[in-house]
Amino acid sequence: MAELKRLDLRDFYPLNQADQGRRALLRFIRQRRIDHADVGNLDTADAPPSTLSGIFQGSPFARTEIDGHRIDIEAVLGVALPNGGSVKRQITSMWLLVEIEVESRVIVGWILRVGRAYNNLNLASCITKSLQPWKRRELTIPGLEYAPGAGLPSGSLGAHSPWRSRFLALDNAKAHSALDFEQAFCRARGGMLFYGRAHEPRSRPIVEQFFSRLERGALRDVPGGFEPAKRLGENKIRISNFAPNDYPIQLHVFEELLDVIIANYNATPHPALGDLSPLQFLQMQGPKAFAFMPDKAEEDASDMGSVLVPLTVHGNRNEGVMPHVNYMYVRYRSPDLDNKWELVGKTILARVYRHDLRSFVLMRTATTPLCAVRAAAPWNRTAHDETTRAMIMQWSKLRTGFSITGVDCAIAAYVAFLRALAPSSQQAVDQLARMEQVHNGTPPSSRPPAINAPMKIPPGGWISLDDENDF
Repeated sequence: MAELKRLDLRDFYPLNQADQGRRALLRFIRQRRIDHADVGNLDTADAPPSTLSGIFQGSPFARTEIDGHRIDIEAVLGVALPNGGSVKRQITSMWLLVEIEVESRVIVGWILRVGRAYNNLNLASCITKSLQPWKRRELTIPGLEYAPGAGLPSGSLGAHSPWRSRFLALDNAKAHSALDFEQAFCRARGGMLFYGRAHEPRSRPIVEQFFSRLERGALRDVPGGFEPAKRLGENKIRISNFAPNDYPIQLHVFEELLDVIIANYNATPHPALGDLSPLQFLQMQGPKAFAFMPDKAEEDASDMGSVLVPLTVHGNRNEGVMPHVNYMYVRYRSPDLDNKWELVGKTILARVYRHDLRSFVLMRTATTPLCAVRAAAPWNRTAHDETTRAMIMQWSKLRTGFSITGVDCAIAAYVAFLRALAPSSQQAVDQLARMEQVHNGTPPSSRPPAINAPMKIPPGGWISLDDENDF
């Protein structure tokens, strides 16, 4: 270009073009590279795989994809008020997390999440579901039933039920990149994590296609179902003929529906598999050499929900404060830790099971336990996970009239607070819906339990207290 300008050829091609001939030169170079490329004999020689995933490509459970999908349903929750009556409030959104195997299109695990977004604990729970042996639920919806042969691979493949994928493909969402998830995955699940770009469904086509089929085939007929707008400025199209206000959702029942839909999908003939169902395809293929099939699925499923964290031992011998540790704003103690003043000020490891923070195990080393510690009141009565505790502490710090000081159970007080706040707070509605889902429709209550013992009836006739001692 500099030489052409020096010769004062600005009025001639290619300097008279808008791109000064760059695009034509690029096409010429590309074509020359194609013409002179050494491709060899394509009929006899295959190109060696350039990536590790290419070695196992084409075999079952070589790769699974996992992602979260915002369900296209405007769900309404019926909230029972503390003073009687009820009120209906809309839930912000519901998320469905699914892990799917690429070759067979079989659903390996799934989980439902309520709220604006899902976190890394929900992602780990989805992986846990894929490791636990699947069992049919006791269905409560009239007319709902599992199809013959329905199920998930973890409970339908017999001796091959522990089959796992070597590679897990996911995008780079914040929840997917959390250190707690990566630590648990590498320790308990095993395999490799392949991170792709967010909002690019082509890198995970199988799971995205499943979400589309699920929405069009089932979920949009649920009360409140709609088709989202496809272009900017357009409005969503309501598909369901039932108004959500007339049919408030019960999330534990909705989970029943999802379990049946997904289990039946695995037993439904798929056009991409030659009219075989995903489970039938896996049973016909069977595991090949070097298949990834660990024999401790239940142990790994439990370990997937745990994390190893360093904690500092606190205490003061002069003031009589026994050794203890603090985790997520709560003090943990144990009789086995009392009077061990040599540990005060030192950092030790703790194996924390994130789904139940009432207790965890302190470790001498990464594999040797020291003792089990239990949370102080009011956190030691009802099982709760990290998300629940974080939400409770967030409300208590906002100074909105909520406090757990002096209560018997922090979880029951939290649920009662949400019920009172639900008519005026969208955040309280979402969190209350989540609590009802976690506790199977019956979240803990602060009311005293009903006494089932028979009532004591005083004897008839005269009663004398003359022989009683008066202290």
